[in-house]
Amino acid sequence: MRLYEFEAKRLFRRSGIPVLDGVVAGGIDDEGLNKITYPVVVKAQTFLGGRGKAGLIKTASTRKEVEEGIRSLIGRFHGPYRIDKVLLEKKIDIEKELYISIIIDRLEHKFCVITCAEGGVEIEEVAAQNPELIHKYYFSPSDDFSQYHSRFIAGELGLSGAMLRSGALVVYNLFNLFTGFDCKLAEINPLVITKDKKIYALDAKIDLDEDAMFRHPELNMLTLMVISVFSRVGQVSGLPQLT
Repeated sequence: MRLYEFEAKRLFRRSGIPVLDGVVAGGIDDEGLNKITYPVVVKAQTFLGGRGKAGLIKTASTRKEVEEGIRSLIGRFHGPYRIDKVLLEKKIDIEKELYISIIIDRLEHKFCVITCAEGGVEIEEVAAQNPELIHKYYFSPSDDFSQYHSRFIAGELGLSGAMLRSGALVVYNLFNLFTGFDCKLAEINPLVITKDKKIYALDAKIDLDEDAMFRHPELNMLTLMVISVFSRVGQVSGLPQLT
């Protein structure tokens, strides 16, 4: 069960992973738009990647530009998904972009932490063009994932000093989120370091195991949202609708 970016970031924040303050809006009259400071990035909320290439991420320096961006995004389709919401976040000055994700490797029967020193692009492209940049670290479910492991992984990304400590904490908290919420995927792409030496998860992807939702009653509202989304997809693509 894939979450929207803004939903995933709520879990990130709850888990101690730094994210930017954001406003979720469904239209130009949303009251949350009065709370933003400029310039901002307007990001369509969709389950598919490649939003930048698809023109689904806009920048805005004024309220007028924000409204124009929202009008251009709401109601569009990205693949089979209709865009109903946007996430607005402050535009920041980025010095470096990294990649980190955690998946379940079905062949190895282990958790796999995947990192790359080049974030912000589709990881499949990096794997095809520069596979040596991708590093994988395997852990059994019975392993004790410690802060030593997270510091080692962050160090292999080229982080040092204060950024090593901050990056290691992100890795550690992401791993605990992944296991604690029964995720099939937890991804940060990119994990950014700003010019003023702060670290943020600029994008967030989480795919939850539907069969484990009974262990997380606090996430039940997400189930209802996903049912609604896939019902709408069925109307568009001819897939069977959920009732």
